[in-house]
Amino acid sequence: MFVMEIDMARQTHIPFVGTRRFRLPLVLILGAFMTIVSLSPGWGSDVEFGGVRFASLGLDLPGKRVDETAGLLLRGDYRGVGRDRIYEGVYAGSAKFAGMEKELHIDSVAFTLSRIEAKPGFRDGGISTLNGTSAAPPASDPRAAAGAYPRYATSGMSRRALPEGTNQPSQKNEGTSLGFSVRFLGAVLLNSHVMTLVKSPISSSFRLLNYAFDTTKGTLTSIVHEYDDPPPPLSHARPMDLGKWEEKLDGITGGKRYRGSVKFLIDGEDFFSELIQSMEEAADSVYVRINIFDTDDYAVRIADLLRERSKEVEVKVLMCEMSSMLNGRQPPESPVPENFTFPASIKEYLERDSAVTVRPIANPWFTSDHTKTIIIDRKRAFVGGMNIGREYRFDWHDMMVELEGPVVGRLSKDFFRAWAHQGPAGDLGYAWASLFRTESYRGKEHRDDYIDIRPLYTKTGDEEIYRAHIAAIREARRYIYIENPYFTDDTMLNELIKARRRGVDVRVILPSRTDSELMTSSNLLAANSMVRNGIRVFVYPGMTHVKAAIFDGWACLGSANLNLLSMRLNQETNIGFSDPQTVNRLKRDLFEVDFNVSRELTGQRDVGLSHYISEALLDLF
Repeated sequence: MFVMEIDMARQTHIPFVGTRRFRLPLVLILGAFMTIVSLSPGWGSDVEFGGVRFASLGLDLPGKRVDETAGLLLRGDYRGVGRDRIYEGVYAGSAKFAGMEKELHIDSVAFTLSRIEAKPGFRDGGISTLNGTSAAPPASDPRAAAGAYPRYATSGMSRRALPEGTNQPSQKNEGTSLGFSVRFLGAVLLNSHVMTLVKSPISSSFRLLNYAFDTTKGTLTSIVHEYDDPPPPLSHARPMDLGKWEEKLDGITGGKRYRGSVKFLIDGEDFFSELIQSMEEAADSVYVRINIFDTDDYAVRIADLLRERSKEVEVKVLMCEMSSMLNGRQPPESPVPENFTFPASIKEYLERDSAVTVRPIANPWFTSDHTKTIIIDRKRAFVGGMNIGREYRFDWHDMMVELEGPVVGRLSKDFFRAWAHQGPAGDLGYAWASLFRTESYRGKEHRDDYIDIRPLYTKTGDEEIYRAHIAAIREARRYIYIENPYFTDDTMLNELIKARRRGVDVRVILPSRTDSELMTSSNLLAANSMVRNGIRVFVYPGMTHVKAAIFDGWACLGSANLNLLSMRLNQETNIGFSDPQTVNRLKRDLFEVDFNVSRELTGQRDVGLSHYISEALLDLF
């Protein structure tokens, strides 16, 4: 049996299962298509540096563009961007080539910071400008031999320091391919379909009907409207009335607002340091609901902490079975310590010699639970876009939100409903938890820093997040800021174009690369449509996995991408709020920083046939 696997936004989806008869034609078709994608135009033209070609919007090193000169010595100037600092200085180092894709790995670097002092390395930034020369390496380099140079690796468009004792990414050790295939087929076919149909017949059938309807609807409505006349100037109108907007949202979503505090945790260092401390200090319980619990060294570190804490507090873990298994097979983007052994199953690893209870989340009809919430002692919750793994700690730009207050009680109830649904009672367990589980919150009911927070969801047949986004775009009169890695929804794109034609200042931040060639190609088409219609598009230097938006002072952020999967099919959790001080902090700490470090597109980029094929495929899921 041949399975065509398309991984986007780490929301793994398998739209086609064929027979052996069609294996060779499908392999050839898929291979030809991916070749076209790999050769298609990218975000920008290339510039030369040290005999190696770099994309003008960031460091880009696909094998076909690398001048493979053994022992190349690089010298030049660089300018790098991080979350809170700018790096400028002199750059020098030797280079080697590794891997089947001939990626360039810089294994020794000496630099002098000419602008500010900072720790060596680039946090999520990449290189925005490079100038330099190359020369043959010297016969000997005593500084390198003495270990005086920090070690760096360059992969894709990001550059990061390597701790001592690390090596380059390698294939994960998850047992034999046959063993994994057996486990995967058992999870996808037996657990997600046979067993789920038995214990959850109502929700599984409803999900299939919803899937068919929304996929058909999305395909038929995937047309971007074009206008002959240029977009008008910005109107500078008064923003929408936030009080009336919140009342309108009450009707649109049927939801409720809760009190709570909001703390933004931008990037892995901020989030995981806070998460680890919270887990270490937990006095009663740790509840994890995650899309991907990876098997790399950092995920194992978190797993070890959960195993240790389970000796003293209750630890429950819900993880999407298909996403975790498939992503657990992929080598990490950045190096792991030497001699690190990847566990064959993160579920088995978590439960081994511990009191951790794990329930894999089934994937009926290959849909997914994409929610990321972690609840500590029913007093504190973390919500956002980060999974548990090395990429989220070190490699990607992303964010989570730390919440305290009664809103945590609502998220706790959400967790226990999902927990019951994945238990032996299935639909009956979910119904029981929905009717009789209370919104249990064990912290302070009132605090001066509490604001109104609105939980928003994508559930089967109930697209709250999508309806809220469309309505917010239509209501906005002054500005719309969006940052999201996966933008494939044409209805939302059309509404943004209409907003710009009302004079609204519309700005969108997209990554210069994603974890999917399909998605990167589709994003480029969306960006061209935006630029053509007066929307300002900013390309983040590297991968931004942030899912956040502000509409005239109303903010919405969480786990949902702007694609069909997140908006209509998967299970998602976002939060919305309109407190002026909190929204201004989000604007200052996230959007203004990311606008500054990104490069604005001033014209349309070249596209090819592969981009349109990618868009057509992504319109299906």
